[in-house]
Amino acid sequence: MRKPCAFRDQSLREHTEGCLRVFEAFAEKNKDYFEVVSRRLNAALEMGGRVKPEGVEEMAGLAILFHDVGKAYNHFQRWFDDSCACRKDKVAFQYHEVASAAMCYKFAEKHGWEREEKALTVLSVLNHHHASRNPFREAFTGDEYIEKKVHKIVGSGFCEGDLPELFKTCGVHLSELVLNSSDVSGFFSWLGGGLRKHSWLKLYILVMYPLIIADNLDAEQRGGIMSKSRKMFVRELKEVVGC
Repeated sequence: MRKPCAFRDQSLREHTEGCLRVFEAFAEKNKDYFEVVSRRLNAALEMGGRVKPEGVEEMAGLAILFHDVGKAYNHFQRWFDDSCACRKDKVAFQYHEVASAAMCYKFAEKHGWEREEKALTVLSVLNHHHASRNPFREAFTGDEYIEKKVHKIVGSGFCEGDLPELFKTCGVHLSELVLNSSDVSGFFSWLGGGLRKHSWLKLYILVMYPLIIADNLDAEQRGGIMSKSRKMFVRELKEVVGC
């Protein structure tokens, strides 16, 4: 195990690989899911069948791949040693999901993704901690705090470790996606550029659904104390995946 770290005693590569394994199990057991979502997206977007089931699966898979990559910035990694032992009692990864979403956005831009697929995938990454905070909503308040915070996170430098090897197996060249100040400004400009006026944006939750399952089930594997309600939630997710 080595940095970058996702949590105490778990590397970011281990967490991401664990999430991808859960996603693979989900996709195997729920083969109709991507077909249903593709039909829903095509109907809402009036695309005439452009969004294929395999396209939905790719969007969901990339959202999982990118969802925590923002944790690799040194702003967060400074609290861990090389074996992912934590130097503090508790580490907060606040707004790591914004940096992750900005890197996902940069990937989609580089590869010429269509507006809709790009927005739905990026918003899935951005809002995967929606229960505790909603940076998408907060980005429109006119308060520049979040953007300034992300500039600071990105300015701390990126600890890539062995992440490029994992991303390369998924066809992604991570070194090309490390953010600079211009990338951060461009991402927030995109967020504030009239994006929220589209009612179909709500459908990002269909792309995010496998990510929520994968993230929670891999986290459960790490152990730790869980509340009764969380245990029930995890048990339900396991039934969806079949594990």
